[in-house]
This record gives sequence, C-alpha cells and structure tokens, in this order.
Amino acid sequence: MRPIRLELSAFGPYLEHTVIDFEKLNEAGLFLITGQTGGGKTTLLDAMSIALFYKSTGGRRTFQDMRCLAAADSDRTEVVYHFALGEDEYCFRRALYRRKKRGSDDFITEEENECKRRTADGWALAASGAARNVTGYAENLLSLTAEQFSQVIVLPQGKFMQLLRANSTEKAAILKTLFSCELWERIAMKFTERQKKLYAKRETCETKLKSLLEKHGAETAEALAVQTEALRSECARTEKALAAAKEALTLAQKQYTRALQFEQCQKAETDAEAQLKTAETRAASAKAQYTRAEQNRAGLTKLTAEKDTLLKRSEQLRAEQERSLQKEQLLKRTARRGGARARRAEAGRGRPPKAAGGAAAHRGRRSIHRKGRCRKRPARVALTDADHLKRTACRAENAQ
Repeated sequence: MRPIRLELSAFGPYLEHTVIDFEKLNEAGLFLITGQTGGGKTTLLDAMSIALFYKSTGGRRTFQDMRCLAAADSDRTEVVYHFALGEDEYCFRRALYRRKKRGSDDFITEEENECKRRTADGWALAASGAARNVTGYAENLLSLTAEQFSQVIVLPQGKFMQLLRANSTEKAAILKTLFSCELWERIAMKFTERQKKLYAKRETCETKLKSLLEKHGAETAEALAVQTEALRSECARTEKALAAAKEALTLAQKQYTRALQFEQCQKAETDAEAQLKTAETRAASAKAQYTRAEQNRAGLTKLTAEKDTLLKRSEQLRAEQERSLQKEQLLKRTARRGGARARRAEAGRGRPPKAAGGAAAHRGRRSIHRKGRCRKRPARVALTDADHLKRTACRAENAQ
C-alpha cells in the first residue's frame, strides 16, 4: 500500500481543513515524520486507520473520540485517505456532523462512510452505507484486520516493543498475514489430511491382509496369491460348468414348454371334439323340435280350419234353431187361436140370441179390438205335415 494524499477536517488537533500530499515524499522512497510530543504525528496514523477500519491505531479511541474539541457544532469531522494498491487507486472517506432534532434544541450525530475506486471513466463507488460495510471492504482488499494493520503496517508509538515481545504463535499469525501464507497453509493442511487418509487406508489394508492370511492358512502374501490363482482357475472351470448347465437348463425348459404346448393342444382338440358332439346332439334335438313344431303348426292350422268350419256350422245351426223356434211359436199361437175360434163358434151355437143392438155393438167392438190386435201381432200361418217333419229333423240334429 502506497499513501497518496490524506485530508483532515476537525480531526484531533487539526481543526482546519488540512491536506498532506505524500506524492512529494514518495519520490525520496523514505521519509520521517517528526515533531514535538502532542504535535499530531500519531494522529496522522490514526486518521489512516480510521479511514480504513473505523478504529484508531491500538483500538483505544473511536471516530467520535477523535473529533476536535474546539470544533463548532456546525463543523464536519472528516477524514479522506487516498492510496494506491498495485496499479489501482482507492479513496476511503469517513465523516461526522451534528444537526438539531426537528422541533428540539438537542443535537444528534450522523455519519457518512464510503469507498471509491478509480477506473478509466473516473471514480466508481465500491462500498457505502454502514461503517461495517466499508470496513469489510477494506479487510477484504488488504487481507488485514485493524489489529494486524496496526502491528504490521503502522506500528504505532509504543507498540514496536509489543511486536518484538510477542510469542511465537502471535508472531506466526502476523507473519502469515504479512506474507500471505494462508494459501500454503491450506496446501500443507490438504497434504496432511491426505497423508492421514493414506496411513489409515494402509492400516486397513494391512489388517485385511492379516485377516485373509489367517483365514486361508497362508503365511505370506505370495502363498495367498498362489491359493488365489488356484481358486481363480477352479472358479473359471466352475463358471464353464455352470454355463453348460445353464444351456442344458434352457434346452430342457424349451422342451418342457413345447411339451406343455402339445398337451394343451391335445386338451384343446379333445374339448373341441366334445363341443362338436354336443353341438351335433343339440342340432339333432333342435331339428326334431323343429319337425314337431312344423307338425304341431300343421295340426294347429287344420284344427283352426275345422274350428272355423264348426263355428260357421254352429252359426248356421243357431240361425236355423232360431227360425225353428219362431216357426214353433207361430204354430202354437195359430193353434191357440184356432182352438179359441172353434170354442167361440161352439159356444155361439148353443147360446141364445141377444139383442140386435147390443150383440152387434159387442161384435163390432170385438172386431175392432181384433183388428187392432192383428195390426200389432204377426199373422199366424198354419203348419203342414212337411213343416212338422222338418222341425223334428232340426231338433234331432241339435240334440246330436
């Protein structure tokens, strides 16, 4: 790290804005900061440390403690540190200022923290915000903490003897950080871990070898190798025999499969023959049933025709019977009328004659009554002997 410029304002004994240009001093390669006690020599180193790590050299004072006591409340305490690291240039800035609370006469302290890096286009912001953000960026950039920076880079007043009197562990930590020994330390740790693993693996192999020798009754590894070779030859022969046995088993399985298929085919053929016989029996039975059905249908047709004939004949007989009954009733009425007429005639012959007027009126009324009755009833017809014979024949047929 090569310092370029340091700017101070209201910091320590430097009340006014102070700029220290190290470029003029770097031309000599080596320069000395001298002055009276309390003149502000250590303050310059503290400004560098606070700009980078927000701590003073030695870690005893904070940024707030480094504010100039003579500064007014409106003065800003600010530290700006420019330095070069390799070919890059960086600028770390820390600032403190006081302002009144809103609606109150009390003051509160605010701070600003930022880090910039110079690029081809100008300054680019690298980190800002909280103080720990900028501090973390400085630690990653320099690979040093505030304590290591104080011991290695700054060596503040009164701390050189502490570095000389540090124990081996502390000196080793400082020198490792100074010379970037972390990479080689990690490499050494990797080799150590690998060595431990190899030793553990070797011990495991030796234990297994000893166990194998005891198990197979061999005194040395060479004897075990001979036994292993013999076992390997025997294993090869066994594998060949096993392969032949597998082939034989495969052939037997194929033959067994074909035998099962043949048996299944025979069984299927037997079942098919049985089904064929059953089908033929069912077909014969169905044919016989069809023949019987045809016969029954023919008989049914014949019976239906006979039934129709009988129904027609029955209708004819019923009509003839009705006609016969009508004729019989007509004959009965005619016979009754003839008998009544004969009786009236016989009674007329033996009856004494009545008065003309009364008898004539009576006959006239009877004649009128008869005429009216004759109009309502059908005329009676006298049956001949032929009609009686025909009627007797119809009754006989009905009785049959």
